[in-house]
Amino acid sequence: MNRENQNAKKQLKKINSIIDRYADKESLREYIKKEFIDEKGQAVIEINIYNELELYDKLSFEKQLELNPDIYKYIDQKAKIIPAHIPIKLRFHGKKIDKEEQEKIKKLIDEHYSIELFSQQKNIRIMRKKTMRLAIIGAIIFLICFYLSSIDKYTFFTDILSIIGTFSIWEVASLLMLGKKDIDMQTVHIAKMLIHEIEFI
Repeated sequence: MNRENQNAKKQLKKINSIIDRYADKESLREYIKKEFIDEKGQAVIEINIYNELELYDKLSFEKQLELNPDIYKYIDQKAKIIPAHIPIKLRFHGKKIDKEEQEKIKKLIDEHYSIELFSQQKNIRIMRKKTMRLAIIGAIIFLICFYLSSIDKYTFFTDILSIIGTFSIWEVASLLMLGKKDIDMQTVHIAKMLIHEIEFI
C-alpha cells in the first residue's frame, strides 16, 4: 500500500511539473518565436496544398463558394496561440495556383472571417440583452421579497421568489465574468485573422 502511495505521489509530482512548465509564458514565447516568427516579425502559418486536397467545400457552389473547412480548422488551430499584437501571414505551399485562383482564395478567406466577426458581434448583442433582462428580473424579485418581508408577509412563495432572484443574479455574474471573457477572446482572434497577409509560393 505504501509503495502504491509513493508511486501515486511521484506520478502527481510529474504531472504538476508538466503543468508548471506549460504555464510558463516565457516558454510559450520561445515556442512561438521558434515555430512561427520570420525575419520581419510576422507569425507565418505554413499551409500545404497537396495535390489530393480539395480546395473548396464540395457542398458550396457559385456565389456561395467556400474553401474546404479543414483549411480554416488548421489555420485557427495554429493561430489561436499567436498573440494579437503579432501580424499573421498565411503562406500556401504545394500545387501551383494561378493568379486568378489566388485572388479567389484571398477573397474567400476575407469573407469567411468577416462573416465570423458579424456573427460574433450578433452573439455579443444577444449576451448583453440577456444579461440586462436577467439583472432587471433579479432586481425586481429582490425588491418584491424585501417589500414582503418588511410587512411580515414572508411565505413559502417568497422563498421561491428569493431562489429565482438569486439564480438570476448568479447568471448575470457568470455571463459577465466567464461568458464575456470567452466571447472577447474569440472576437479578438477573428479580428486578428482579418489583418493578415497571404502568400503563395
